[in-house]
Amino acid sequence: MARYQIPPDPREGEQESPHAHRVKKKPRSSPPWLWIGLGAIVTVLAIAVAVLWARVLLGGVDKLEEEPTPTITIQTAIPTQPSTPTVDAAEPAVSPEADVTRESAPTPEPVEEQPTPIPPGVIAVGVRVTVAGTEGIGVSLRAGPGTNYARLDVARDGAVLEIIDGPEEADGYTWWSVRTADGTEAWAIDNYFQVP
Repeated sequence: MARYQIPPDPREGEQESPHAHRVKKKPRSSPPWLWIGLGAIVTVLAIAVAVLWARVLLGGVDKLEEEPTPTITIQTAIPTQPSTPTVDAAEPAVSPEADVTRESAPTPEPVEEQPTPIPPGVIAVGVRVTVAGTEGIGVSLRAGPGTNYARLDVARDGAVLEIIDGPEEADGYTWWSVRTADGTEAWAIDNYFQVP
């Protein structure tokens, strides 16, 4: 090299001096989105697998917690009186070897209950009553026990009605279900009933 050699121009990057050992650096580029996306997917999958394994391994703990708590039941013996054999004086003692056939007692026939007689002058189911005292207006026969039910007919004074159900209290009156001579069934108040 000559004594008065001109140093290389630093602005010229292409030319290197033979004595300089420079390492060329590649310009930094941003990481590709493909690699970042794949890394995120792998991370999420790894977390999901870890959570599933934890649930499988800890699944036995959940089953233990779901079982009901055992309760302690204390059983006590009920004191009993010593049994003494009783012999029925009406039955003769029979040896086990004897072949005895017993006749069963006849079953009593059921006794039919007689209906309780209804005292005269009392309104009750099964009694026939006569409509009286309406001054010609008659008694309203309604579809139900109350003044808000539809009027089906009117029973005039002297009409005979058979009581078939009741009594029911409604609207300040006592109502009875009645059947007329022509078979109509309705409800009427008992204010104008006369019991023979």
